[in-house]
Formats: sequence, C-alpha cells, structure tokens
Amino acid sequence: FINLVSKNIDIKINDTEVFNHFHPNGLSEYFIMPTHTNQIEIIPSDESQALLKRQNIEINHTNYVTFVITETDNGIDLLSFPTEQFLPEDETKLRIIHLSNATPAVDVKVKHGDTVFSNVSYGHATDYLGLSPMTVDLGLNITNSNNTLLPFTRLKLQANEIYSLLIVGDVTKKDGLKMLLIKD
Repeated sequence: FINLVSKNIDIKINDTEVFNHFHPNGLSEYFIMPTHTNQIEIIPSDESQALLKRQNIEINHTNYVTFVITETDNGIDLLSFPTEQFLPEDETKLRIIHLSNATPAVDVKVKHGDTVFSNVSYGHATDYLGLSPMTVDLGLNITNSNNTLLPFTRLKLQANEIYSLLIVGDVTKKDGLKMLLIKD
C-alpha cells in the first residue's frame, strides 16, 4: 500500500485493521492477503466512524499488487497495479505510474534522447521496460508538447531490481509535481 492522502489513515481488510495511523507518503511492505474477494475500508485515523472509501478487490494466489490511495476532487481513489516479479539475472525493469489527478497525460523522456513512455494518464501504469542497469536522467513533458512539467531527475536503476516511478503531487500547488522511485 502507498498512502498519497494528505492525512493519517487506518486501513481495514475484511473488518480487520491492518494499518493504524498510516502516514501520508507512507509505503508498506508486501504482505499476504486472503485469496478471494477482500473488502478494503479506508478511514481517517482521527475519526473512527468516518469512512473515506470502501471497495471490494479480487486477489488470486499468483497476484502481486501495489495498491495506491490518492485524493481527488471527488474523494478518495483506491487504485491497484499488478506488479511483475520475473526479472532476468543482472537486468532491471522500470514502469511509470501516473498518480497526479491534476496533471494531464505525460511523456517521459531521456535527457538528450528519446521519449521512453508516451501518453501516460492519471490512474494508469505503463508496461515494464526491461533495461540494462544504468543511471539515467528522466524528465516529464505534457504529452506531444515541449512543455516541461518536471525537469530531468537522475535515477539509478540497479541490477536485479524492478522499479516503479510514481508521478505524484499537484502541478498546480506549491509543492508541485514529483517523481518517486520505488522498488517493486
């Protein structure tokens, strides 16, 4: 689970509290969930009776899934992204997950190079791209434009690791847009 909500939350799965006071920008470790339909409830930590979101999700025994909780103008979104686990030895993989609902679709470009991921919109993830380990400068542009939303950031992609690059924040606010690299 990743909490991109601006306050502490509690998370219940099938009426059992799994996270208490899960802080903003919090990232949990992977854990095993029962194989069947699970009910997830998201509650503000300071208001045990207030429900922000209730959603049923289906889990099968082969799934590895990243769940992301985001805020939108319409409330809370609980998004899920299947996570790949296969990686050839001494290689790396990278995908992009767009989690900024106030930001239009983006292209991810290599500095002085090509567009690597095109037209990634809110709530979507790209396929994984298999790569040799490297350090790379990536930047964000509005899709099909030279309008830079985020300048180039130096990312180190190590051998035998699978990564998701999260696009988070709000391009219209003071804190702005950010890229967060996490290991899957």
